[in-house]
Amino acid sequence: MQLDAVISSLPWHMRDAVIIATTESIDHPGPRVVWCNDAFTEMTGYSREEIVGNSPRILQGADTDLETKHRIRDALTNWSSIREEIRNYRKDGTEFWAELDIRPVADESGWFHYWVAIQRDVTARKRQEQEITRRMDLLAKEKAELAKREGDLQLQSLVARHTSEAVVITDADGKTVWVNDSFTALSGYDMSDMIGRSPGDVLQGPNTASSDIEQIQHGLNSKESFSFRALNNRKDGKEYWVSGRISPVFSRCGTLINYIGVQRDISEFVTVSEERRRLLHRLKITTEVAGIGIFELNTTTGSLDWDENQMTIYGMDPSEFRGVMNDWLDHVHPDSVELATHVLEQTIATCQPFDHEFQIVRGDGEVRYIRAFGTAEKLENGDTIMVGANLDVTEQARMLQRESEANRLKSEFIANMSHEIRTPLNGMLGMAQLLELSDLTSDQTEMLRILASSGQSLLAIINDVLDLSKIEAGIEECILETFAPEEAMATAVASIESAAKLKGLRIIHEAKGCMGRRMVADRKRITQVLTNLVGNAAKFTNKGEIRITADFVAGAEIEFRVTDSGPGIPKGQLNEIFERFSQVDGSATRSHGGTGLGLAISREFVQKMGGKIGVDSVEGNGATFWFRVPVEVRTETGQRNHLSETEHVPDTTNATQKYRVLLVDDDDVSADVIARAFAHRSGLAVTRLNRGGDVIPELEKSYFDILLLDINMPGLLGTEVIAQVRASNAWYAHIPAVALTANALTDHTRQYLAAGFDEHISKPVDLQNLLVAIERLTSETSVAKIGAR
Repeated sequence: MQLDAVISSLPWHMRDAVIIATTESIDHPGPRVVWCNDAFTEMTGYSREEIVGNSPRILQGADTDLETKHRIRDALTNWSSIREEIRNYRKDGTEFWAELDIRPVADESGWFHYWVAIQRDVTARKRQEQEITRRMDLLAKEKAELAKREGDLQLQSLVARHTSEAVVITDADGKTVWVNDSFTALSGYDMSDMIGRSPGDVLQGPNTASSDIEQIQHGLNSKESFSFRALNNRKDGKEYWVSGRISPVFSRCGTLINYIGVQRDISEFVTVSEERRRLLHRLKITTEVAGIGIFELNTTTGSLDWDENQMTIYGMDPSEFRGVMNDWLDHVHPDSVELATHVLEQTIATCQPFDHEFQIVRGDGEVRYIRAFGTAEKLENGDTIMVGANLDVTEQARMLQRESEANRLKSEFIANMSHEIRTPLNGMLGMAQLLELSDLTSDQTEMLRILASSGQSLLAIINDVLDLSKIEAGIEECILETFAPEEAMATAVASIESAAKLKGLRIIHEAKGCMGRRMVADRKRITQVLTNLVGNAAKFTNKGEIRITADFVAGAEIEFRVTDSGPGIPKGQLNEIFERFSQVDGSATRSHGGTGLGLAISREFVQKMGGKIGVDSVEGNGATFWFRVPVEVRTETGQRNHLSETEHVPDTTNATQKYRVLLVDDDDVSADVIARAFAHRSGLAVTRLNRGGDVIPELEKSYFDILLLDINMPGLLGTEVIAQVRASNAWYAHIPAVALTANALTDHTRQYLAAGFDEHISKPVDLQNLLVAIERLTSETSVAKIGAR
């Protein structure tokens, strides 16, 4: 059948779109269009030239129904006519619905050569059907929702009535139609007060912010849900803050019918927030004035936050701040990195507060000192947050450095002056002690007493000034040793024995509770404090007695008490007696001498040891000075007590045991004084050397019970000599050794004890104290320890 015949059989001017396609291929590429009418080109936007030769399927798109396409294919395969509605697409991409009628056309012999497709644009009808369907679905949904709402309304009514939040319902004009009991409890207004009135007109007062009122009105006009906050007034006139949410309610047809407002009392929250705001504002002003920088570090994520002050302290431009931990670490001075990171790690691990100082390098290269303090806490999500502050303490640090250097130089100067004064004073007092052993007339004895007393006064002044300089420089530290309380008492008694004899004073010292017990404590400081108290007692007591007692109290404390029969202390001056330069009265200094520093220094030493010191006195009835310090108590086994309960200093003049003493000192005066003094004691035999290098050879050929060794000698120093002695494998490796030197600082004492000395005695040497030390050290050292003689 000819195409022209098919075309001529169609109405040329029909309004429906018509195409004629070949029957050559059902599948890809599909039937081929050989003709279309003008209505087709108008409906699809394709020209006749664009559509002829292509498949009609050019009109189909991604949303064309797949099942519809399958039904059309099945009909074409079976040479059947088919009518379908299908979603097609115009050339410009817009969709349209077409009612498609496809029929095969046969020739006279019944053979099919062409398909004729007539399509009608039914987009408008299709959309109407879709809209009807949508409305039917919506109606069904609203019907179901209405049924559900009726049930929900009953539940909501119960909830609204019994909820703790205030609920108010108005009509579309904003007039109240219902309030719950919580609203009445909050505002004081009940249902009768509110019906027909606007909640804003009733609740808002003169202090309600106009901006809050405008926000509420704007929200109502928008007919959308919105949140609000406002200051309201109760029925009794009291103000209260509320926050809440207002939601519109629409009918099924979309008409506004109600507003529902839910609000809660936030007065306490607002008060706290306002106080917090004021505090933060004050804190901001304070930190700005004080130059304090605030930081917050999330140690889990590594994020870092600094305020402006912090960036100013570190000299960092805000544009360079990345908000990471390296912003801080990159500015920490290399000398402080280890300390700073250690504190950081410890704070993260323990969440304990920290307070330390370190150095930073500012952005401009300047080195500054920073004090950092703060804490850390773990959040519920597992992160650890460190919050704190930095304060630039560069000026304070430099001031402390200058003060420390000044104190060091002062202490060094005083120590040097002390050394220079002690050296000749050692000869003066030593010779005075030797003369005391001679047969003297009464006039000579009195002159000798004045000479010794003047020398001791000068020595006391030197010691007080030196002690004070050490305290001010902060270099006075505790050195723990094991000793018996009786040893400290013996040294203190020895220091006043001569003065007590001249005044005819009786000295009693008791240690009943200390028998067979030793203690670990700062022997030098305890002895010095006790000596100061005993010296004061001897100074101010002209007749009667001085009683010294020691006892362990409270399990692990030693208490010493010094009681005299002197004039006592006025009640009004008891609280001032331990202050520097304090005396009972102005004349006391002239009558008795002294700097007024002894008791102040004693208090400093006792407090340094963690103890307490005090005085009990009634004017005219003497005084009792006491001090108590914590110690570690140890019980002796198999050692004899050197002092009985009421014995004086051991008298070695008639001792039957002979101690062999090796004395090494290049100062002939000092060595001569000691040698001469020992010569009067039949229990002591002295061998003198003046060079440190001669010590080892002498020990190799002779046995000695004790070694007295000067520190500053030509050739080998005393510390070098004792190092050789202790390092040897000979019998003398453990020989008791005493360092004799004019160096009296605690640092020197620590240095000498660490070098291997057992005792340090500063010059001028008090011979009685030296004898006590020799007695103690030689008694503690067994024959088995140092070898057989």
